[in-house]
Amino acid sequence: MEPSRKKLIAGGIVFVGVIAIGVVIYNFVQLYTSMPSRAEVMNFANDAVDALPEGIEAVTGSLVPDQGRTATVPGDTMLPGSVSADTETVPAGDWLTPGQRAMLSTLGIDEADLPATLTPELETCFVEKLGRERVDAIKAGETPTVVEGVKAATCL
Repeated sequence: MEPSRKKLIAGGIVFVGVIAIGVVIYNFVQLYTSMPSRAEVMNFANDAVDALPEGIEAVTGSLVPDQGRTATVPGDTMLPGSVSADTETVPAGDWLTPGQRAMLSTLGIDEADLPATLTPELETCFVEKLGRERVDAIKAGETPTVVEGVKAATCL
């Protein structure tokens, strides 16, 4: 091959390489400048929490349950009479804890539409969706995760 032809091909390859690098740099600059700053994200999150209706608490932390620990809910033991939780009184014989009530509210389920007690048919459906071990834990007072709540909502 002629030396001038080799130089021409090498020059073309260098030109294409420089253009490709320029395009990559341009795209990174566009991506970086279009992303919101940390302050903008925090302001948006704070505004979203402030916009929550009365009685709904913001959920903090991960939506993935920690497999190593058991969740506890204040006022999750049912005693004769009523048990006072942080913000509400749970009537005697009620089968929902305050955390479970909050999950229903989060999922948009009206508590008035629920039966007064956990019926055998409803429990069977919950076991099919969540498994016996998890249903027993929720009956003992644990609050279901969002995913479990969505699965269980199909039974209601």
